[in-house]
Amino acid sequence: MEFYKDQIKPDTGIELVHISLDADTKSAAIWAKKAKMPWPTILFEDHDRSALTEAYFDDDPEAPSYILVNATGKLITKEKAHAFAKISTLK
Repeated sequence: MEFYKDQIKPDTGIELVHISLDADTKSAAIWAKKAKMPWPTILFEDHDRSALTEAYFDDDPEAPSYILVNATGKLITKEKAHAFAKISTLK
């Protein structure tokens, strides 16, 4: 959250999305609200899990996972450090 507040400002054109892997979607929504995430949370009950993950993960995704994709959904990186480093260059 601190990185977001310090580095990813609304004027950067970068959007973060939280995709919850939790089977208990009610608890996942409560957690996201308590964490005060300013970005949208996608719950799997509302979407096809494979459609959200299969393009980026060979198997079941680990939690947490950080992926960076471009505006068309093309994968840039799946490594947290690489994603944040790339984001820093996009500002």
